[in-house]
Amino acid sequence: MIDLLLKYFTISLSSYYTYAKLLNLNVTAKRVITDIIFSLLISVIVMYLRLYLPSLSIPLMVAISVIYLTLATKTKIELSITATILSFGISYTFFGMILLLFSFIFKSLNITYSDDNIEILTICVSASQLLLSRIPFRLRRLKSGMPFLRIKGANNAGVFISVLLL
Repeated sequence: MIDLLLKYFTISLSSYYTYAKLLNLNVTAKRVITDIIFSLLISVIVMYLRLYLPSLSIPLMVAISVIYLTLATKTKIELSITATILSFGISYTFFGMILLLFSFIFKSLNITYSDDNIEILTICVSASQLLLSRIPFRLRRLKSGMPFLRIKGANNAGVFISVLLL
């Protein structure tokens, strides 16, 4: 259970960071603390929701995040939907890539999968994801986010790409 909590906490926190960077928003210490608390809350909700309605857990996590991010950042709902779905798509892509990398590392070291090893793997993947999510926005091309998201016609393409990523 701890591994699922950590997984969803990291994915949601990473996507909130990505959301702010995509829209080039100023991030204050208060906002970071609020994001951490909300990520913890949403990860607990999703963790228990996966027990009863697993197919609705990710869409509900994204929907709740859209509402939270719209209110927290005071952005338009259309822009928030696009940026939230895109940020979750990016976060899940990073999570999958890092998980694949660490799975190969664990397999090459002949580490068998058990409950203890899964928790270690989740900790490694989560820490790596939080670090990796910062790298794209240090590149010159993405330093100022993705300003084209604010253009009205770009919303459809952004949502389409994001849904494909998810």
